Amino acid sequence: MTTKASSATPTAVNGTQLSLVAIIRAKRGLGDELGRRLATLVAPARAEPGNINYDLHRSNDDPDVWILYENWKAPSDLAANFELPYMKTFLAVLPEVLESEMDLRHWFDGYENRKKVEEKSWHASFASTNMVMQAY
Repeated sequence: MTTKASSATPTAVNGTQLSLVAIIRAKRGLGDELGRRLATLVAPARAEPGNINYDLHRSNDDPDVWILYENWKAPSDLAANFELPYMKTFLAVLPEVLESEMDLRHWFDGYENRKKVEEKSWHASFASTNMVMQAY
């Protein structure tokens, strides 16, 4: 697995760390293209001040399924990520290669800080339940 290098262990701000798992399915045969597009997000996201890690994985069982595993210091950092020009550009052309909407799942570090994060309401369920992930 690839992770962001750091000299210190990142810590959540006031217990509000947010983890995001995005499950993304390409149209049949467009898995490589989707992966190429997703890979362009990794370096700029890791450079954002609120990012802890941003990892891209591809299913070993289905080459059209990708997963992003992200950790952010606070929900506001993830919200800011979606407003950056590179992300807006990516999201505008993403439907060209998607089979269905992205499945975004959020987890919070800190039980007392579980307020709802504003999201782009992309949700879908995928039939594949036996996915072994491969890091890229």
